[in-house]
Amino acid sequence: MQCDICARKHTSKLPFNCATCARNALYELRLENARTLLDKEALGRQVEASLSSSSSTGQSSSSISNRWDTEQAAARTGESLERIQEIQNQADVLKKDIEDGRVHIAKLKASLAQRRSDYESASHNLTARRTATLESVEKGIKRIDHRWNTLHARTVEARVFLCREAANLYGLKQRRRRKGGVVREDYLICGVGIVDLRDLNSALPSQITTSITHLAHLLILISHYLSLRLPAEVTLPHRDYPLPTIFTPSSSYSARDVPFPGTSPTSSPSASRIGDLPLLPRPRPLFLEKPLPVLAKEDPAAYSLFVEGITLLAWDVAWLCRTQGLNISSSAGPSTWEDVCPLGRNLWLLLAAPTPSPRPSATDPTTPSKSQSPNNSLPVSLGQYSHGTAHTFLGTASAAEYMRNWKLHGPMKIVDRVKSALLGEMTGAEWEVLDEREWVGESGEGADVGGKTGEHGGKAEERAAVIAGEASGDGASETSTTNKTKPGTSGWTKLKSR
Repeated sequence: MQCDICARKHTSKLPFNCATCARNALYELRLENARTLLDKEALGRQVEASLSSSSSTGQSSSSISNRWDTEQAAARTGESLERIQEIQNQADVLKKDIEDGRVHIAKLKASLAQRRSDYESASHNLTARRTATLESVEKGIKRIDHRWNTLHARTVEARVFLCREAANLYGLKQRRRRKGGVVREDYLICGVGIVDLRDLNSALPSQITTSITHLAHLLILISHYLSLRLPAEVTLPHRDYPLPTIFTPSSSYSARDVPFPGTSPTSSPSASRIGDLPLLPRPRPLFLEKPLPVLAKEDPAAYSLFVEGITLLAWDVAWLCRTQGLNISSSAGPSTWEDVCPLGRNLWLLLAAPTPSPRPSATDPTTPSKSQSPNNSLPVSLGQYSHGTAHTFLGTASAAEYMRNWKLHGPMKIVDRVKSALLGEMTGAEWEVLDEREWVGESGEGADVGGKTGEHGGKAEERAAVIAGEASGDGASETSTTNKTKPGTSGWTKLKSR
């Protein structure tokens, strides 16, 4: 029936749009209900009419009762037949379920039997088969471990060869000379003497800069071959960076382009005026333009930075020796700050020293002693520990335990000791050591003292006089004049007042 409001017929796919459509949908159901009620009412009237007609014809009550019983029996019979049919259907369903259950039980029994058989076959001679499997796995592990160790041994041999060849190409040598009955050992790189940190006051600036530059190149090359990252980052000369520098361990490897010391990090005056420059770490110079005593007086800040930088470089060398199993201590005890000072000696012992004898002497400072690895199975040798391989990785717990026993962890303590030693030497160099004849006065006093002075006055007094001349700007002639003008004076005479 079409709605007069929405003008469309209702279907199962379209919902109702108005109350009229809903009312029209209910009309058919209401009509069917009315028809059912009318049919019921008509049947009731027929029953009443039949009863009234039977009573009017005078039928006996017994015939009516028999007919009613017959109809009731027929109805009960139909109901029984229907119930029997339902029971049979339900029995058929139950029989089918029982058959399905029997089939499922049979399948479960077969599966359990198969599993019991598998278990018996798997558990048969289990100990022997487990032992054989374990042995095969262990053999495979040992085979792989052997191949890994062999490959690492070849890698170590290649590293040692590259390091020693690099040291040979750079001319890292030891030179021994006898002076005054004492054998003195000097170490050269590219034909230039490597200065000990304790002798910086008496060394020439050109010698210091040249030797340290070559040393920095060699150290970076060796750390690259050994796959090691030095604690204090060394920056080699490159474009717009003419000389090497070094960073403190806390500011190393910051991945920033730091300008050369003394140059501006930007060419824009507006940026420097506004103050937008980033906070960059300050590198320590590894070069020297003036004698160290002169630099200490003219520019104490630059002097402090240079001493800190060269000490950090020496500490890098000592750290490298420690990681490669070399004990740089000149005695049987632990290493001290003085063992860090001879840069050339430590590098020579690590890279160019001859192979030690089977029984090295513990007191010989030139004999490189090998430290034991943390598992005490093999000695730590050159090229073994690194940051580039998983085998004997330097960041493992065993390697950390091995490095924890090192007594020179903090470089700043060594920097302070070196500064104190250099400043003490410069301070002592301003006092002149008198000649033996000047110790003995006219009365002959101080003869024994003069003898002692003559015994110890060798090289140390001569070097102190040279340092004093460089620090004060006075030559040796002025020193000798001072000695002559005050003959017979016992004790120390101050050359220059502060």
